[in-house]
Amino acid sequence: MKKLDIIDVVKDLIDSTKILLKKDFKNTCSHDEVYRGGAIWTICSQCGKKWADDEGGMSEYQDPEEWDDAQKAIDNGEELLKRLEEFVKARYGISYRAITKNDGKDCLND
Repeated sequence: MKKLDIIDVVKDLIDSTKILLKKDFKNTCSHDEVYRGGAIWTICSQCGKKWADDEGGMSEYQDPEEWDDAQKAIDNGEELLKRLEEFVKARYGISYRAITKNDGKDCLND
């Protein structure tokens, strides 16, 4: 069974979440450029989405809640990494990387 390193796993999760969030930012239209199409339509110039006035019309754009949740997860993960690295330095007096590269010994399992 593969041995998992918590710091590397957390870093991978943070990096993956950052990549997904960046792609989602890039691929989400905020409908900044719209025009009127006929008597009742509002149409987005960027993505082509249409809103009919008689069906409620266009509402103000809001970022998806998931973006805030993802950013909080990134921030919390980075804070966790900082605390883990501070713990290792305080306990062993050396950096985390020096411990994990120490002849393959994993001092964090003490």
